[in-house]
Amino acid sequence: MNKLVALAAALAFLLSCKSESKEGIVEKSTPSEIVETAYAHLLKGEYDGYLSCVQSCDSIPERYRKSLVNVLKQAAENERKERKGIVSANAIAENTNEKKTYSVVRVDITYGDSTKEEIAVPVVKYNGKWRLK
Repeated sequence: MNKLVALAAALAFLLSCKSESKEGIVEKSTPSEIVETAYAHLLKGEYDGYLSCVQSCDSIPERYRKSLVNVLKQAAENERKERKGIVSANAIAENTNEKKTYSVVRVDITYGDSTKEEIAVPVVKYNGKWRLK
């Protein structure tokens, strides 16, 4: 698994703080849409935008958020050096539980060197909106 995708997934999994704040919550109607929105932010270098799609990042201190942004920047730079960066990320399937509270979205990642990879991204419904876990 490439380093940027692995890092983005690891950050989402490792962050465990929760908040009732609704600031930064991206309003998308399906798990696939929020995943594509998050990866679109990564592709554009909008790391704060990516973090706003992650459920556990709502209440982290600003200093910690800046650290996460810097880590994402470094990982993106490493990915550009190794595989010429990510050029597209497209949701290809989603598997949502019956209660519509949890989903796993399969995403096709294409790199600048023409290699491809399929990853699974967990998504949860939080305060009525889909967010990366």
